[in-house]
Amino acid sequence: MTAAVLSARALNRATLARQHLDARVRMPATAMVEHLVGMQAQAPWPPYTGLWARIDGFRHEELAQALTSRRLVRVLLHRGTVHLVSAADCLALRPLVQPVLARGYRAQLRASLADAGRIARLTREVLDERGPLTPGELGAALAELLPGTPAKVLTDVARTTVALVQVPPRAVWGAGGATRYATAESWLGAGQRAAGLPELVRRYLAAFGPASVADVQAWCGLTRLREVTDAMPDLLRVRGEDGAALLDVPDAPRPGPEAPAPVRFLAEFDNVLLSYADRSRIVPGTARPYLFSKNGVIPGTVLVDGVVRAVWRAREGSVAVTPLRRLTGTERGEVEAEGTRLARFLAGAEGEVRVGPVAV
Repeated sequence: MTAAVLSARALNRATLARQHLDARVRMPATAMVEHLVGMQAQAPWPPYTGLWARIDGFRHEELAQALTSRRLVRVLLHRGTVHLVSAADCLALRPLVQPVLARGYRAQLRASLADAGRIARLTREVLDERGPLTPGELGAALAELLPGTPAKVLTDVARTTVALVQVPPRAVWGAGGATRYATAESWLGAGQRAAGLPELVRRYLAAFGPASVADVQAWCGLTRLREVTDAMPDLLRVRGEDGAALLDVPDAPRPGPEAPAPVRFLAEFDNVLLSYADRSRIVPGTARPYLFSKNGVIPGTVLVDGVVRAVWRAREGSVAVTPLRRLTGTERGEVEAEGTRLARFLAGAEGEVRVGPVAV
């Protein structure tokens, strides 16, 4: 199946529509997280802002309750980073990305006396016996059973060989707390059962497409997916204006280049910024140095006309915005209005936005 060439602007608008960043929708938080195939969540609070940016009427309590009721969990997943996912996706997607996680611990074990299989078995036994443990407690318990291997190495290998979820009150708004691990199987009361790779590709495209095979691989960390996509005749084959070969699911929205794109404040580490090999559809080249620094911390960003034009951070009940290029009067007004709404959401009361000078 083939389609016409998509301009860069049309590709941007399609991405915004898939991400529900063109218009907020009425949707349960768990359903949105499943649609996005997870939200990056190595920091506990960004998913709250990420859902607020996409869901009409979203409240902190909804995500907090989904975590405490075990409908959503935080687990190591795509690209070897912690993601917020539904219980079903935790059990179905973690086995698929296990080969990606395995790359990380092999080097750590080369000089170790332990092997990954034994660490995994002992991790399950320790957590089944003692209940949720902090990383330090888990590492110390494993070090007693596996002397000669540093506790931190054991903890790192444990979380990459075993699906360990971070249990509440960690990441519960208004509560918080230290990271404590439980196995996904014990926490969710079900075993893992891997989804199929074609299903994974289709879900990625529905949330992030149109996209290239390289984009899909950059998102999940898996390789050799062209063999999978070549065997999927139902996919739409699209061309970018630069000639790039893109894939898509036929029934996904592609609203066209003239579709409106309201100002949106994205959370730190928002997946829409990180889930492509070619990020130019939403991150201009001039913005990259301000987003992808050596410390690995991706700041909150502001989309203006669909692309990153500013960064933001919360400061004592206010939101401070640093434009990456000069904003027009209309753009500044829209940024101030949306930023004020975000400040109120984060503070739980009246908030304000401060737009500073252009970054230099």
